[in-house]
Amino acid sequence: MNLLKSGLYRLFDDCCQAVYIPAGRSMITLLSQQFSYIYAQMDDIQKRSLDSCTKDYLERILRIKSEFSNGLQGLAAFSSPKLSLKTVDYALGLIKAILRGTYRYSNGEEQIVLDDGNYVKINFSSSGQQECVWILNLLFYYLIQQKQILFIIEEPESHLFPASQKYITELIALVKNQGHSVVLTTHSPYVLGTLNNLLYAHTVQTRQPQKVNEVISELCWIDFNKFTAGFVKNGMIENCMDDEIHMIQNEKIDEISKVINYDFDRLLDLQEGE
Repeated sequence: MNLLKSGLYRLFDDCCQAVYIPAGRSMITLLSQQFSYIYAQMDDIQKRSLDSCTKDYLERILRIKSEFSNGLQGLAAFSSPKLSLKTVDYALGLIKAILRGTYRYSNGEEQIVLDDGNYVKINFSSSGQQECVWILNLLFYYLIQQKQILFIIEEPESHLFPASQKYITELIALVKNQGHSVVLTTHSPYVLGTLNNLLYAHTVQTRQPQKVNEVISELCWIDFNKFTAGFVKNGMIENCMDDEIHMIQNEKIDEISKVINYDFDRLLDLQEGE
């Protein structure tokens, strides 16, 4: 199998390993303590009934979970020498801001460790923490390893507050900038708005890079020439990039807001006409 993979990589001139992170992750996280047992009890027919992407995601988590026994900081101690301490620390800071703590796998339990040293079992954490924890873990794990990865991430914003949606988007951009590739699906105007800020930061940094870096870390800037965005409508994909300003078209970011605002204006007119 490894020979076949290496042959395919050479054939397509692509050495990236694909890591798929599906939507609906919270149920898997909720059953984290029982899942190893459940999966072990499944026969081959039941395992084959899982789609290959979800099966790969589950098996990947089961395979690497034990490497988080000393938490993310413990994992960071083995980071590649090619990776700067500044990058690692910034990634850890973003993860902490999203999780309101840090992840650890200890004594067979997945835990969110708080600043005071106490912890919450992952199955008792919030739905947002459950949805995002393995996005964060996988991003950080492969960031530390410095292997070339193609991340395919579905709806990273699920169940997260707007601020956390901003931070997780910045973390994805940071990891992408370390030599990885990302395919991202989203319904969130906060994710799209953050992407636009990161694109704009890269555009304006040519004039005042230090001042731009004070607003948005250079680790997260996105080069327009290495980015594209499409809008899916009626089964078709429309390009929604503005080539003039090097950003996602604003009218595509939150189309429903125009409808909501239009309805509000009509109601306001009715009130004023009374």
